[in-house]
Amino acid sequence: MGTVLEMTVRTLPVLALAVLSACGLGDRGTYFKDAATLIRSGLARDAGPVDQSLTLPEAITDAVPGPLMVGVFPERNAKAAMVFLGGNGTVTSWAAGGGITIAFDDGVLTATRGLGGDLMSADLDEVKAGLRGGGQAVRVHRYLDGEEHLQARAFVCDYSRTGATVVEDCTGPELGFENQYVLDSRGRIRESLQWIGPQAGYLRSAPIRDR
Repeated sequence: MGTVLEMTVRTLPVLALAVLSACGLGDRGTYFKDAATLIRSGLARDAGPVDQSLTLPEAITDAVPGPLMVGVFPERNAKAAMVFLGGNGTVTSWAAGGGITIAFDDGVLTATRGLGGDLMSADLDEVKAGLRGGGQAVRVHRYLDGEEHLQARAFVCDYSRTGATVVEDCTGPELGFENQYVLDSRGRIRESLQWIGPQAGYLRSAPIRDR
């Protein structure tokens, strides 16, 4: 058995087929065709920031069951529909089409595939504690180098909170980044701006539908 993230690449074509199979024929067939096209194509142009009203076409929200998110890739000026694929403990996995998969651990980005310069894995225990209680944490990211070897990068992160927003300011030996998280009343991450890596840049994410 592979991990949830590894399974997403194999699951995506089945998901798209299931979307099409679940619909009736007639007028709604066009809606499901459009939904599957958007899921497969992955990235749509003209992305906007998460804190503006992000919506998906009704074809997607009507046709695809279960949780949905919007993912925005600012450096690529691109927006993706992110379809929930499954969970394993605190980790949830999402498909953005085009072979792109994203995994979050309690809402914190932990791995990507299909973007180029992917975040292969991350150590986040201290990060999750920092988001809850502030202070300082060390996070470790792993990326593939030019010879397909895993290379680890460590960052020291400081946390500050204003209202519902937590800012994570991270510094490493060669570069730094800033993540932002919007928490709900129960302390769960609802929206976020999170750094994937030096090649892929940032991911903004926001929920469209929780179930």
